Amino acid sequence: MPDRHQRDKTTFRPPAEVKTDAQRVLAGRDWTLNDFLVACMVLLAKNPDAMLDQLKEFRPAPKKGRPPKRSPQSPT
Repeated sequence: MPDRHQRDKTTFRPPAEVKTDAQRVLAGRDWTLNDFLVACMVLLAKNPDAMLDQLKEFRPAPKKGRPPKRSPQSPT
């Protein structure tokens, strides 16, 4: 049976307490976690330097083990 969703699924595994805290904050402002993540990706695409500068201090440390998958290259 084909997937009924029109968009590809993206998954990530934040620490449980980070996810819970974020959902609580967002719900109090009438946002969902999905709304927030999509808005962040749009802002990143439109203004990457400003967005990444704001997030720099919150970036998690790299995990040990298998290296991350390479992201797709931008078309040139």
